Parts: sequence; structure tokens; C-alpha cells
Amino acid sequence: MKKQVVYALGLMAVAVLVLILTKDTVNVNILGHELRHLSASLVFFGWMVAGVIIGVLLK
Repeated sequence: MKKQVVYALGLMAVAVLVLILTKDTVNVNILGHELRHLSASLVFFGWMVAGVIIGVLLK
């Protein structure tokens, strides 16, 4: 495997650990609308997915 793939897998493993261990809730403001008491791990996962999609589209 290339070094970049190994680094990417390592970062994803760390992200998964953070998502599993995070049991908090957050409030999210999107375009003036407030979403209350969302699971923090789901919000972080959503932002991670958005980043991956943007990265793939820019590649």
C-alpha cells in the first residue's frame, strides 16, 4: 500500500474512535435554523462525510 493510503486509514481509525467515545449532544445552526440536542458523533460524522465528498470532487 502507498503511504498516503496508510495515513488515510489511520486518520479514519482515529476518527472512528472519537465518534464511538463521544456521547455528548450539540446544537447546530444552519442558515438561521437551529437544530437542538443532536448527537455530537452524528454531527461530526456528517462533517467528515461532507469533507470526503468535497475532497473526491476536487481530486
